Amino acid sequence: MANDQLNDNVHYERINKSHTTEVLDTINTIIHRLHNESYIDEVTFKFLINDQGKRLGRLYFLPKLHKINQSDREKIKTDINHLQNVNVPGRPIVSLCNSPLVKIAQDIDYFIKPVVNKFWTYTQDTTSFINKLEKIRAPADILMSSFDISSMYTNLHHTEIINAIDRAWPLIMQCKFDIPVPPKKALLELLRISLANNEFEFNGQIFKQKVGVPMGSPMSPSLTEIRKYEIVSE
Repeated sequence: MANDQLNDNVHYERINKSHTTEVLDTINTIIHRLHNESYIDEVTFKFLINDQGKRLGRLYFLPKLHKINQSDREKIKTDINHLQNVNVPGRPIVSLCNSPLVKIAQDIDYFIKPVVNKFWTYTQDTTSFINKLEKIRAPADILMSSFDISSMYTNLHHTEIINAIDRAWPLIMQCKFDIPVPPKKALLELLRISLANNEFEFNGQIFKQKVGVPMGSPMSPSLTEIRKYEIVSE
């Protein structure tokens, strides 16, 4: 299952060596410049500047047990060994702990998450969803339907994500933050670098994600929420 996902020639590509050192140097150069130009305060600078985060991301999979078909479910109830014969799909998660991308992802998420929270499409959790439903006063004959965006994290192209943040910039500037907002050009450049250099290790091999955002990055939920809002609002 893992090999099928990693070798589909669409979302991932295998690379010979890691570029974490070069990526870290590029990010640190931008952070230093923004600090020198007073776009980043001292506390934020000390948080973002990174001299040790050169670790590759680590890929692991969460089994999608809810995707097992009903026939196999019934067989598993009576024979647990049948699970060995079921091809359970997995959700790819890239852990970015101590990687060059994790701190800058946290910083980007800090500036875009307040915008996401204001969207009518945003639902924080099950309780939030129930609260929204209870406020709806609908005719008795209304039908409720749901739609699934299939593998949204791994199917969004980097350019459409960057363009979505660019379009959301006026909304970002309307929010109040405790730290200075960096120039749009600089934030988009850091976003581009982060998306283009999501490298990780799996089973002794190194891969890079070509399309989509990694599940496991602090900024990925907000990025996909902004693009989702645009799609359903069109």
